[in-house]
Amino acid sequence: MLYLIDGRLSPITIYHFSETYIEKNVSPLEANYKSEILRYFNKSYRGAIVLMKEKCVVCNESIREYGNTSTDGFWSWNTNLTHYVEKHNLKLPEVFEQYLYKQEFRIKDFLLDDLEKFYLKINRYVLSADFFEDNFESYLRNRNMSLDDFHHKYSIEECVKIEKEFDDFFGIESFDGFDLKKVNYVRLE
Repeated sequence: MLYLIDGRLSPITIYHFSETYIEKNVSPLEANYKSEILRYFNKSYRGAIVLMKEKCVVCNESIREYGNTSTDGFWSWNTNLTHYVEKHNLKLPEVFEQYLYKQEFRIKDFLLDDLEKFYLKINRYVLSADFFEDNFESYLRNRNMSLDDFHHKYSIEECVKIEKEFDDFFGIESFDGFDLKKVNYVRLE
């Protein structure tokens, strides 16, 4: 799942790129400030590192950095967003492009403590990992699926559908582990 998190305000805002949005917002023409955006992404700080692969919804190429996150200390994003901007000229949400422009596409220096504070702020909005580990795998097993199946055999949209069914079953609202009752959630279509 491709997303951006704006951590500048409380609560945070999550911008979720749907497959429909991606398909509608790729272009053979070079995106505005593409080279500046890519340089910004490459100079960002690495957050979570997850060893997973995902297929690009546009070209079906394997994206090895799927699940990894990067940050500038104010925003966080999937590292695989780089693939979509670089290879497919994906249009980013206007609010993020304006932010980058105002920053003159330069990442501000900050201390490791600031990075830790940023992730602590974002993680306040995540549902309990123990809850998901205990319940989601059991939920999948009851559907004759494994966690490995979930991550590798299903499209992003199918995974979102399964997660929605899980949420409905337990009476929660979530996106990629975030409690949607506590954040601003924008699904880009």
